[in-house]
Amino acid sequence: MKILVLGAPFSGLRCMFNMLKLAGYDVGFEKPGKDGMVRTTLFADEFYINGYARVYHIVSNPLLAIPALSKFLKRKEHQLFMTVDDWVKTNNRLRSLSDETARIENIKNDWPSEMFRPKKFSKFAIGIKPMPISKLQEMGDLGMAAVKLATSYGYEL
Repeated sequence: MKILVLGAPFSGLRCMFNMLKLAGYDVGFEKPGKDGMVRTTLFADEFYINGYARVYHIVSNPLLAIPALSKFLKRKEHQLFMTVDDWVKTNNRLRSLSDETARIENIKNDWPSEMFRPKKFSKFAIGIKPMPISKLQEMGDLGMAAVKLATSYGYEL
């Protein structure tokens, strides 16, 4: 059974990839493996879900993921609106394509502790300070869309 694991950048996909590899799955990161693939994507990227038995969507706390994505894209503070828009569009698209959505923070409940190492594998996530919820609230409809989406995943912002 081939699986496809998708997520926006900084959603814990490198952690998920490493956990699957340690569990014995032959998955590729950004390229297919015998058992499937783990792939990070933004909403406008083209990719195919045909040929996969299950498609999973991994998310992480947007108050950490959004600033990390903004830093990676080298966006300035005044461009945060664009990053929030990217995050919302990407996660809405991936949710609609996936069989299941899971929070990376909850994966630890289902995996042995020696395999669960969130953020350890990301050089960009280290040192990222959580974005205050007020930043999203100040963005009007877009910010509230991000809050609503994050809440639907179970985050208490």
